[in-house]
Amino acid sequence: MQAPLGNLKKAISEGMEMPIEAVELQYSGQVLDDHINLAQLGANPSGTFELHVYSTNPDYKTKPLRDRSDYVMPDVITVSVADYEGKRRNINIEIERFASKKPFLGGFRHKENGRKFFNAATQTNVKLRPWDGKTRFCRDAQTVFEKKEHQQTSYNTSTQMSGPGFHTTQDCDKLLTPGKYETADELLEKRKNATVVIQSYFRRWAS
Repeated sequence: MQAPLGNLKKAISEGMEMPIEAVELQYSGQVLDDHINLAQLGANPSGTFELHVYSTNPDYKTKPLRDRSDYVMPDVITVSVADYEGKRRNINIEIERFASKKPFLGGFRHKENGRKFFNAATQTNVKLRPWDGKTRFCRDAQTVFEKKEHQQTSYNTSTQMSGPGFHTTQDCDKLLTPGKYETADELLEKRKNATVVIQSYFRRWAS
C-alpha cells in the first residue's frame, strides 16, 4: 500500500517483457506518477482497486502476464498486520505442504479452462471439539435397549336395570338364541357356491 507505483510498473514490465518506459498506469482517466502510492489514491488493504495498464510504445503491446507455474512457495512467509491500536507488526507464517491430490468436496469448475475452485471448508482442517470425558465409542453407547409394555386403561360405562324404587319396561326386549356355529372354512365354501351361482346366471344372460 505504501510502496510507490514505480515498483508496480517495474513488476509489470518484467511480466509483460516490455521496457518500463513503455508502461503507463491510469486511474479514472488520469496518468499516475511513479512516486505516488495506492494509499494516496484511496485504496485499502481489505478492498479491491482497479488500475488500467497501457503501452506508450506501439512496438510493445500489453499482454497477459507470464505464467507463474514455476513459482515455488517458500516454507515461511512474513505478513504485516495491524493490531487494535493501529500498530503494525510482522508475523511469520509456516506453509504446510499438501502432497496428495485434494478430493473434490464442493466448489465449482470453470467451463472454459476446466480449472476447479474448492470451497473454503474443504481447504481448512476441521476444528475438533474438546473431549468432555465421555466415551461414545463403546458397545453400551451404540446399543439401544428396547422394552415393550402393554397398557389397558380403565373405561367407565353404565347399564340400566330395574332396582328398588325404579322399574324398566320390557315390552321392546327381544330374546335371542345362539344359532349354529359357522367356521371360517364353511363361510368360504358358502361364498364360493354363491359365486358359482352368480357366474352361471351371468353367462346365461350374456349368451
